Amino acid sequence: MPIKFLITCLCDNVCLPTLVLIYQSEGVKVSIKSSLAFNPSTPAGILASMAKDPDEYVRRGVACNPNTTLSVIEVLSEDSAPFVRGGVSINNSTPLALLKKLCKDKDESVRIEFAKNPETPQELLNVLAGDVANVRVSLATNPLLPKNLFSKLSADREIADYTHSEVRAGLAKNKSAPTEVLYELATEGNHDVMMDLAINEACPTDLLTQFADTSGEVLNMSLLRCVAGNPSCPTEILVTLSKHWDEGIRRSVASNDFTPTEILEELSKDIKVGVRCSVAFNKSASREVLTQLSLDKREDVRYGVASNRSLSPDLLAQMAKDKKEEIRAAIAKNPATPFEILKTLSDDKSETVRIALAGNPRITEELITKLMRK
Repeated sequence: MPIKFLITCLCDNVCLPTLVLIYQSEGVKVSIKSSLAFNPSTPAGILASMAKDPDEYVRRGVACNPNTTLSVIEVLSEDSAPFVRGGVSINNSTPLALLKKLCKDKDESVRIEFAKNPETPQELLNVLAGDVANVRVSLATNPLLPKNLFSKLSADREIADYTHSEVRAGLAKNKSAPTEVLYELATEGNHDVMMDLAINEACPTDLLTQFADTSGEVLNMSLLRCVAGNPSCPTEILVTLSKHWDEGIRRSVASNDFTPTEILEELSKDIKVGVRCSVAFNKSASREVLTQLSLDKREDVRYGVASNRSLSPDLLAQMAKDKKEEIRAAIAKNPATPFEILKTLSDDKSETVRIALAGNPRITEELITKLMRK
């Protein structure tokens, strides 16, 4: 067992006991310390120590961590690395006084991160709306952008054409965009903007219907795939697109968690492996469909089933005995897997399976100790 790799998997597991995290913080590589620094279960005392680490990726993790104390946040807000200060700007625990300072940070990359943070106060969003083009592009994607700024950005004609297009694309995929802004964007005929509209679950049904129109001479396959994957796509459109000759479109329908079970059942019999894989990963697939796909000859389809969090305990137990280690590894990592099955997999002869188990949020100290001794 490559112990360093195993420890990395353990440090990424946000459900680990504090004692284990403290143990792992001593004498480990940068990649492991970085994982630990981002882990919200890491104790504040260890984070304070890591805030002095020479590696900026480790300090960035501490800057982003909600468990980091205010005194440490204040120090990191003045860090020499913009990457670290950017982490402070997106930390929900950062106080308003520091946010106001970071809103005017000399480095553009910090303000770009700040602009897309949904927790940024509206008064600071107003300030960023008057910033340079790249900051406004980032601001357009903020999911909690107030209505007045949607209007301002959608009418932003002062930016160079390519940047203006990026701003409008950001608005088009923003789930909080007012309906009138989405309609306005749809009239412009910009290909990229239309695709972003088509994946936005806030997109009006009549626009999705318009995008899904297959009666024209030239079909936009990319646009149809976006429509097919939209959670708000009307059932009648999903029915039509599920029978489309293009595999990519059928895969999008199969991946859509809001696709009706009867359509998923039909797609589970699709001749194309990719379509069956998409159904296998879909959390809305019925027990009967998942049982059928668990017997699929293709390993990648069975892997999708084994990774599905909706899998029943009996099917999880059955697939835990699959001859392919990748399938057993997927079961070992699946949060829905019962403890007794995890316990059995901790003795698996495959190192791949045991390492996957280390990333399962349901792992216990007993199993961690067992894995560390393998």
